[in-house]
Amino acid sequence: MSDSGKICYKAGDGRVAFKSGGSAPIYKVASGGWTTVTFAWGSDGKDLDICAYWDGASDMKVGYDYITSQAEQVSGAYHIYYSGDIKEVDTSEWVRIKMAPWSGGVRTFRVHFNFFEHSATYPATTCAVIAAQDNGASKVLFNVPCSGVYNRGALVKDPGVKLTFAANGTLQSMEVI
Repeated sequence: MSDSGKICYKAGDGRVAFKSGGSAPIYKVASGGWTTVTFAWGSDGKDLDICAYWDGASDMKVGYDYITSQAEQVSGAYHIYYSGDIKEVDTSEWVRIKMAPWSGGVRTFRVHFNFFEHSATYPATTCAVIAAQDNGASKVLFNVPCSGVYNRGALVKDPGVKLTFAANGTLQSMEVI
């Protein structure tokens, strides 16, 4: 079976290509860029906390009770920027993510949610999630379930979303988990 026409990677630098026959690929595929994932909530929610991470670098979690720095976090091919913990009502937080190279491992990213200030005054149990890739696709999910455990940050066991990227790094899907 020929690999001609399939996506491949140039050894050494991870550039995405289509194999055109023989051993020399033709480099003509743009790889996916940075993706900004925003988590927004209304006035019925206060202090949505996240636990966000690449499946291939699950020790590099960002969010309240995890890495809170706004500096770029890097582990191998995995990159994350985090907005920092926003504790207000009717606002949002975000992460900005990418892999370099996209051939560097598992291409799924997860975010789990919990409302830290969940109470009778702030009873929200859902948020909206918007994923927008530079020069690429955007995905939007409304009414994403969130935990509502008062005075606790988000945990891996909490509900959230999973983003999946193609072999060339383009955003393919976002689903509730």
